[in-house]
Amino acid sequence: PIWADNSDRKCLVTYKGKTYSGFWALCAAVNRALDEGIPITSSSYYASITFDQLRHVLRSDTDVPMPLMEERLRVLHETGKIMNEKFGGSYLNCVKKSDKSALKLIQLVVENFPSYRDEGMFEV
Repeated sequence: PIWADNSDRKCLVTYKGKTYSGFWALCAAVNRALDEGIPITSSSYYASITFDQLRHVLRSDTDVPMPLMEERLRVLHETGKIMNEKFGGSYLNCVKKSDKSALKLIQLVVENFPSYRDEGMFEV
């Protein structure tokens, strides 16, 4: 599972005095990294972030690591490369290309960023 919230053993991240688990632990880790001066929201940074750098950014306060680290690294590299090559390194450029249309924005994201294509095969 992506998040083991039903378990006694969890990845926990403390940020500004509050401890988070699950998806909120990921958010807390990103905010903590930004406070530490790590440019984790910069496509030029995450396009080439190393596994060790990501492990530091997403470090847990427990012995349970953040899940799916290798997959997260792959998605960051892929997304950063596309963001830099097609959108000048700025998500704002994606938004501008959508002409104020949420539908166009989601189509732009799905067409350009393979990891955001949440699709699967259904067999009867």
